[in-house]
Amino acid sequence: MATPVAEVNEEIRCLAADMAETMYAAPGIGSAATQVNVRKTVFCGGYFRGAEQLEVFINPEIIASEGKTGA
Repeated sequence: MATPVAEVNEEIRCLAADMAETMYAAPGIGSAATQVNVRKTVFCGGYFRGAEQLEVFINPEIIASEGKTGA
């Protein structure tokens, strides 16, 4: 289980940069810290809300949803 990030510091910035580099090399559209065996709530992606640039999410929370989920 991932734990929240207490402080955005150089370690977290380097983690996000490394995750982005790995994501683009894969190639992929998103990467979570848990995918690289780091148990922190950090996610980066490149294609959200129509944007084609990298976005980094630290301690994201789902505050609203719409539509059906599951099978």
